[in-house]
Amino acid sequence: MLDGLIGMVSKPFFDMKPIEKTMDDAIKRLEELRPQSQTKAIANHLLNGNSITPIDALNKFGCFRLSARISDLRNAGFDIETEMIYQDGKRFANYYLKKND
Repeated sequence: MLDGLIGMVSKPFFDMKPIEKTMDDAIKRLEELRPQSQTKAIANHLLNGNSITPIDALNKFGCFRLSARISDLRNAGFDIETEMIYQDGKRFANYYLKKND
């Protein structure tokens, strides 16, 4: 049963190594991803100093599951912060890379 499920899971992240220690190592891991992957596009967006919300991810990258992609990036070693935004009675996450002091 599990073998059938494994085929449906994104292979690059199912077989990931342990969390890297530095941002440079995390960036190297990013290069292992497929060129057009949503995760890579989101990582590049964050590395350029931008933040991202779920609606941004959907509009810019066609990503319906931003929190899953953020989890993948965190597992690869990216130090991503989450800010909860409350607007018009709604709550959503805004993600950005933690700034090094």
